[in-house]
Amino acid sequence: MFDQNKSPRPATASSLQEAGNTDTSSKASVISSDLTITGSIDSEGSVTVEGKITGDVNCKSVLVQKSGVVEGSLTAEDIDIYGTVDGTITGDRVSIRETSKVEADIHHNLIELEMGTEFSGVLKRKDKKEDSSSVSSTASYGSGLTNGQS
Repeated sequence: MFDQNKSPRPATASSLQEAGNTDTSSKASVISSDLTITGSIDSEGSVTVEGKITGDVNCKSVLVQKSGVVEGSLTAEDIDIYGTVDGTITGDRVSIRETSKVEADIHHNLIELEMGTEFSGVLKRKDKKEDSSSVSSTASYGSGLTNGQS
């Protein structure tokens, strides 16, 4: 009647939807590691990038995994980067992790740069005047900056 030899499958965005979970906060669009997209992506939910996107991403939140590559702009409330981004980043909360390689101008309200990240670009705080609050930083190692402070 029941096959007890089957091992449980890990939960994925699609399996949660199949199980009847229709809460939009739990839905995520995943760009798999074997997928390359050329063009823009717009989503009202979350996007996880494991593959490559050549184009702009505009969504509620975005996670760029270690294998993920984005060549274009990222715009979201929450941005978490473990992989590679080359473009412009605009977000309320931006986290650049130690495994990331980022070459971008970053417009943020809150910023976190972990020790070990490779970052080249300009940090600009969104909620203040550009001429008095921008912080420029070019680093090939972790700067330990948090909230735009050095």
